[in-house]
Amino acid sequence: MTNPNDVTRGQPANGDIAATDHARDWVLRLASGDIDEAEMQAFKAWLAEGAGNRAAFDRERRFWHRLGGLDRVSARRRPAGAWRGSAAAGLALAACLALFVVLGGGLPGFSAADFETVQGAQDRVVLADGSVMHMNTDTAVRVGFTDGERRVELLRGEALFEVKPDSTRPFRVAAGGGVTEAVGTAFAVRTDGDGATTVTVTEGVVNVTAPIGGNNPAGGSVRLVKGQGTVYVPGQAPTAAVATDTALAWRRGLIRIDGLPLDAAMAELDRYLPGRIVLLTGSAGMQPVSGVFDMDKVDAALQGLAATHGLRVTRITRFLTVLR
Repeated sequence: MTNPNDVTRGQPANGDIAATDHARDWVLRLASGDIDEAEMQAFKAWLAEGAGNRAAFDRERRFWHRLGGLDRVSARRRPAGAWRGSAAAGLALAACLALFVVLGGGLPGFSAADFETVQGAQDRVVLADGSVMHMNTDTAVRVGFTDGERRVELLRGEALFEVKPDSTRPFRVAAGGGVTEAVGTAFAVRTDGDGATTVTVTEGVVNVTAPIGGNNPAGGSVRLVKGQGTVYVPGQAPTAAVATDTALAWRRGLIRIDGLPLDAAMAELDRYLPGRIVLLTGSAGMQPVSGVFDMDKVDAALQGLAATHGLRVTRITRFLTVLR
């Protein structure tokens, strides 16, 4: 069975199992929305006990958020430890949460992002310096401006930046371990679940510096002008090969798919639909798919692409769609 939106997470070492269990409890208790000030203080105290607790919480928060966009769990609040159990019980809990969560951005009362959009939503944000940030679906960013630098961290998703010129403070976007720098320009940055980061320039000039490591020990950078783009992943030098029309179709309210395997195409559509799309068949032997779809008609696009491969679309719940 192939699921284009499968959720994976690192397995904790034996010494971290207790921290992971507590972290899972805290994630679910915070997500329930039923937590008082005393419990919030207890949570903060636990978080401050050590870097291992914070790492475990961040890992569990990312896992549950990717599973279903956790915002509020429709379940009774339980005491710490109540969710611990066998692997089968954990899987059952995951399945229940996938069906009963309300999709949204982050956990109430605790979020690393300054600005977020939920699946299917977009937003326009004017930053403190007058620059404009256009956020695509399921995007989260953190902003940190100082006297010497304007820095934005793209935590997930995709955004286009229209940068206000300021020669004394470079504008930098950090994503996927790399940094894109511009002064007076416009460019888009997207991060994918597979670790790839795409940068596309619509105005002016930017410098893209890829992360150091692997086969790319020196990092590496590339200079891009209007109409150019690049992709980088950790451990590799950036490549200058991006179809800008496809990368920026979302700014015109479109989803453009060019020769993608069916599972990858479903994953792209899945970015704009609440919940998950599950493909109950492999893509091996299937013809790649292409098309340009209206962003507010994703259900029709899903039906059309499924029909080209003789598949039937079944909506199990509002948050779960199956192709078979």
